[in-house]
Amino acid sequence: KDGAWTRERVYNLQNTPDLVKQKWTEGPAWEAELGFLDACLHERMLVLASRRRGRIPAAWSDVETLGAGQLLYFPLFLPNYDFFGVVNVMLADDRALAAHESTLTWAMIQQGSAALVRVRLYEESRRNETRLRAILESSRDGIFLIGHDTVIHYVNGQALRQLNLSGDTTTWEEQPLSAVVAATRDEAPQLAGWLTQITRRVEGYDFAFSEEDMIFETAHGLFIKLIYTPVYSEHSPSPGSLMLLRDITEQRALERMRDDLLNMLVHDMRNPLSVIQNAIQLLQDPNMLELNAEVVGIAMTNTEKLLELVNTILEIGKLEAGRIRLDQEAVYLPDYVYKVARDVVVSTDHLELKVSIPADLPLLWIDITIIERVLENLLGNAIKFAPEEQGVVQITSAEDVDWVTLEVYNNGPHISPDIYKGLFQKYTAGNYEAKGYGLGLAFCRLAIEAHGGQIWARNQPGGGVSFCFTLPVFHVPDFPDEDA
Repeated sequence: KDGAWTRERVYNLQNTPDLVKQKWTEGPAWEAELGFLDACLHERMLVLASRRRGRIPAAWSDVETLGAGQLLYFPLFLPNYDFFGVVNVMLADDRALAAHESTLTWAMIQQGSAALVRVRLYEESRRNETRLRAILESSRDGIFLIGHDTVIHYVNGQALRQLNLSGDTTTWEEQPLSAVVAATRDEAPQLAGWLTQITRRVEGYDFAFSEEDMIFETAHGLFIKLIYTPVYSEHSPSPGSLMLLRDITEQRALERMRDDLLNMLVHDMRNPLSVIQNAIQLLQDPNMLELNAEVVGIAMTNTEKLLELVNTILEIGKLEAGRIRLDQEAVYLPDYVYKVARDVVVSTDHLELKVSIPADLPLLWIDITIIERVLENLLGNAIKFAPEEQGVVQITSAEDVDWVTLEVYNNGPHISPDIYKGLFQKYTAGNYEAKGYGLGLAFCRLAIEAHGGQIWARNQPGGGVSFCFTLPVFHVPDFPDEDA
């Protein structure tokens, strides 16, 4: 191995087992016998008897201690190997072996060594099979390996769990596919129908369904996609087929949420578009010229609403993909907070607005355009959920060493637990049509996280809801001293 002779295995003599292990140890070969081992590379069988002990005097004393009369070195040439190794045999008798004895001994050693190689190959194949099974068992897909005779040669635990099949994998391996058909009629009748068609195939494994058709729902509410493909090998054109069961339940749920979001967007876009359309029709009426300025104002307001909705959708996508570049600068935030609060609350006369931002608030390192949008969204939500009578919206701040926390409070109802867990996810609003915290909160989360901050909501014990978020404080960079 690696250019050095190594004694790999030592088998004990029955009469002196301990001595053999002491003298003839596994590991590096004796230096005195290296010449004999090298000679075996030339397909020579070497015999070293006691009468010629002088050829390896350094080692012979140990050989005699074991009661050996001669040593035999046999080169091994096994199938598929150019040179496999050397077998060294100790014999008690110091006599020359007859030709047929040498031939028979060599043949026995060759056959025995070949058997050992086969055992090692079998053990290695078992280890590989164990590793392969471990890999397949860790797969999130259910896996069936089906033979050409529709017998199940392999199934993993995930497939049994998906189809609610009892027993373990050994229960189903070497069972006909029809057994799975019978066991899944109630759990997944559509799959049972497809598998029935497979079992009736006489030859070939082409399947008469498109990939989109191969989706079924189980009785336990799982959506499973069946991926069915032939298995090829160099020894057989099609020894069987591989059947993958992919759980797409989460994907289906996401698709439903996207549909809800699309419905919400269509609904939200329809109103401003209808208003714009009616305004344009009024502008075309010659009898309505005196109302042109008012109509144009209505059309512009609704156009801005529609554009804001579209921009929010686009910006959410860019923030998620990390494609928005923040234009950060040192900003004195109180001025912007008062401006946003004044603009948002100006048309609302049913609530009390309180802004408590200290004048000595430190400069913040932010993209003020994006943070203004965050404030607008949170204030808009606060106004929406504040009571129509005696409503209160309050903005406060708290300073830490590196962060400033802003809080937007309204004295409206608490957020219910089912909404709270997905409050800042962009598809949550589609499930809550009444008022819903919509795309705005998803944008707020992504915008604050892009600044390295955090955003959260909490129900206040005395009533009302607070939305809080953190923004980084601007620190003047250290410039090197010019005199240094």
